Amino acid sequence: MRLSAASLEKPSVASSPTRSPAPLGLDIWIGLPESEEDRVATHFSTLPVVSLDQLSELMRSAGVDVEHPIARTQLSNFTSLAQGLAIINERAGHAAEVPAANGIGNARSIARLYAAHLGEVDGFRVLRPETIEAARIPLTDNLSAPPPLDVLPADYPLRFGLGYELSRAGNVMLGETSFGHAGAGGRLALC
Repeated sequence: MRLSAASLEKPSVASSPTRSPAPLGLDIWIGLPESEEDRVATHFSTLPVVSLDQLSELMRSAGVDVEHPIARTQLSNFTSLAQGLAIINERAGHAAEVPAANGIGNARSIARLYAAHLGEVDGFRVLRPETIEAARIPLTDNLSAPPPLDVLPADYPLRFGLGYELSRAGNVMLGETSFGHAGAGGRLALC
């Protein structure tokens, strides 16, 4: 993991932008340098694009009052999300430092990082066993969406533990005790 100059004072499990040695030597970036831009694959989806009007109508037909402030905020987020998805393929999106949304890395490095969650990799371990157990405790089970969104079907609600997505119906990962993150477009990283 290579971080920006603003992050150099913080310990890293990979290496700094100056490529100094680090425990895992990962090729993962939060804030991709321009020199690495040609290595990034284009993000795409084969799903049909849903317009804001279509989403509004779907919500309305499910019984949601789309004029309610929460519904309007959700629809506003949809517009922002559509814009956010567009920026994923732009240089500005790659260079931004948004740890929750734009980590860029290769499969080998992501696999090494998650392997180091469970045990030592080259003498380095990311999480202690007791931290892993805490991460696996569901924190979002039995939470429902706020009204008026609570009328929407939630066949496979997301489940989260301490910072990680947990196994759920519709996305069983590697089993009941696995944890990780599905990522944008279905990229998977999990233990």
